[in-house]
Amino acid sequence: PLPPKLFSHNDQQSVWQSSQPEGSTVGWGGRFGDLLASANTMPTFTAVSISGAAVFLSGQQILQYQVGSNGPVSIRALSGNPFGSSAAAATLRQLLTASYPNVFEKELARVTTRSIDASASLGAALAAAPPLATTFDPANSLAQQLRMVAQIISVRQTLGAKRQVFFVSIGGFDTHDGQLNTQPGLHGALAGAVDSFYRATLELGVANNVTTFTASDFGRTLTSNGDGSDHGWGAHHFVVGGAVRGGSIYGQFPVVALNTDDDVGSGRLLPGMAVVQYAATLARWFGVADGSMADALPLIANFSSRDVGFMA
Repeated sequence: PLPPKLFSHNDQQSVWQSSQPEGSTVGWGGRFGDLLASANTMPTFTAVSISGAAVFLSGQQILQYQVGSNGPVSIRALSGNPFGSSAAAATLRQLLTASYPNVFEKELARVTTRSIDASASLGAALAAAPPLATTFDPANSLAQQLRMVAQIISVRQTLGAKRQVFFVSIGGFDTHDGQLNTQPGLHGALAGAVDSFYRATLELGVANNVTTFTASDFGRTLTSNGDGSDHGWGAHHFVVGGAVRGGSIYGQFPVVALNTDDDVGSGRLLPGMAVVQYAATLARWFGVADGSMADALPLIANFSSRDVGFMA
């Protein structure tokens, strides 16, 4: 079946991240977490976003934990002496985390308590960790997100984490008539950030245990809509890590021309591989058992080929 609402940014981002139409509350990264979180001492740190809320990391049980590029975001008034009072922080914490009879207040207090505890655990672990020697461009937002991922990986033993899924993002690829001028800079930022991150995994000795892969809502058209490139379909993606069988192109490379069997109209290239096959290949390497693959990726039943082969 065709993905619903092709060429719509928000819809295709949801389909990429969840294999479901927009509005889905569970993504395949989160479902990986559901299946493998038992390996982690603190399940809170199983699915971590450095780029805001993403359905990709939401599971049935696992909740995504969000941090900023500089680490966990804490409630400032819970430390120090707010308003010049040593008792104010403790009083505020008691108010935020007390057990209330109202179900909504009780749930808010539970979530706030979890957030405060997680922030304290991660903050203490990061503060005690030696700084990374690998340099990340401070002007590159994606590089700074990946720097935080590397730092969290560096304290995995302190956190008791053995299986983690991270989410970072970079925007600006909806280039239209700015493609020639804009895309090279975007590719440069992406390349620099991923290069620094891979070198950080080498520094930490975890390159064989960390795999970085790209995702996007769709590619661009080969023709102009009168205002440059338009919303396309098939696109190329890359996977980086010590466990990747690199140096090869996986799948059938399309004929980059108009009016071919790969062109479904307006220079939109027909994909030769499904996102779910891409995801299943990553899932198997990550430790998702074959018998649980349908739980992680319900649409995998549509495909006889479930392992594309790019992971060792």
